[in-house]
Amino acid sequence: LVCGNGILLNSISEEVLRKIELCSPQNLVNMAWSFARMAELNVPLRDAISAAAIARIAQFQGQNISNTAWSCAMLQFFNEPLITALSKQALPTIGTFNPQ
Repeated sequence: LVCGNGILLNSISEEVLRKIELCSPQNLVNMAWSFARMAELNVPLRDAISAAAIARIAQFQGQNISNTAWSCAMLQFFNEPLITALSKQALPTIGTFNPQ
């Protein structure tokens, strides 16, 4: 899936950046997953989602963790603090992950 409408994606990104503090963990993950699914890399949005995810990592559940990791992999994005936070959150909860 590729979205050829850069203007639309930039508008969405700008709006999310303005409201990032209001985003729940699920909102953050959905945005990261959506941009990764479209193979779109918006660096300011990626960095803001990463920072917000780290700040809310204690609220992340199994699917949030796995979808965030998947999004990073799809965009070939390695953010060591984010990956470390995801790993630390995953370890005690890995038994609750549901296979898909």
